[in-house]
Amino acid sequence: MSKKLSGSITDIESLELDKLFQIYPDVWYTYEILIGVDDKEIIPDAFIKEIQALLANNVTEETTTEPVLGKPVRKSILPVWMKIMSAAVILICFSLGIIQAYNYFHTSNKTANKNNEIIVLNGTKTDVNLPDGSKIILNSGSKLTYSKDYATAHIREVFLSGEAYFKVLHDKKHPFIIHTANFDIRDIGTTFNISAYPGEKIAEASLIEGSIEISFKNNTKKIVLQHRQKVVLMNNIENKETATTTALIAAKEPANYKIVDLIINKDVKSEFEETAWVNNELVFKNETFDNLAKKMGRKYNVDISFGDDKIKTSSVTGIFKNETIDQALKTLQMITPFKYEINHNKIIILSSGPGE
Repeated sequence: MSKKLSGSITDIESLELDKLFQIYPDVWYTYEILIGVDDKEIIPDAFIKEIQALLANNVTEETTTEPVLGKPVRKSILPVWMKIMSAAVILICFSLGIIQAYNYFHTSNKTANKNNEIIVLNGTKTDVNLPDGSKIILNSGSKLTYSKDYATAHIREVFLSGEAYFKVLHDKKHPFIIHTANFDIRDIGTTFNISAYPGEKIAEASLIEGSIEISFKNNTKKIVLQHRQKVVLMNNIENKETATTTALIAAKEPANYKIVDLIINKDVKSEFEETAWVNNELVFKNETFDNLAKKMGRKYNVDISFGDDKIKTSSVTGIFKNETIDQALKTLQMITPFKYEINHNKIIILSSGPGE
């Protein structure tokens, strides 16, 4: 409960705590009390001593006579009001201990928990409602970070690694800025999509409504996207070994980007391929099998590797909607010949032999 209150609880621990609350409703009630208690509030010592005195004398003894046996029997009777008081006392005393623990965790994690961090696992996506009313949908394998004082900050800032769909509540007095590894985006009243996964060769910002200002990390150039435009930034990162060298070179050169118009695709619910993932659709057009494998890995929560590098460069086009991973792979086999092996969540793509 202390970890829950301090914000240091993990997703697995949170699920476990919810199950424990169902088993022990009294503990859940205690937790509800804690939420409403100001951790700065001091409970008077006199009140605590009074509670302890009540606990020490909480049983009233009465003598009753059993007519059948004809012998006096001493029977302990706990009045209803005492039962209620005892339950309240237990809750309060337990709460005091939890509050102390909460204060400890809260203090020890003060530096570590300056930000709210939302991590989305592969195979899932999640909705985020920010304190100002702005809405975000995070795609698989993404992370969003924003300050805990976001609601009162002069500049509303979030940090994105991965892909997200934004519906920003515009506020001229409180600018909204998204930071990615590739560029910073300033909202001017918008609905837009950003794809900026680490290690990807391409990062994109697609504007659905309104306008956004984009500042590139490697120079002072700024551009403004208009209604239904997108910017495509080429990162030119070949692999981990050359990433550092490439980044140093890129820092001295203009951003390698292009601006293109968004094209309506009537085959997807969102109209645009760039936002199809919001409706669990995966659109790929003239994409290398290698790049598609990364997207499929995030969508289906699988690890796809290649046993033959030649198959990586095969060009594929299509749309996945409600297909399972096995159905998706079988569909791809109709486009380009290959074999595959599935072992739990690991998939190996192999080239088909001669005549197959």
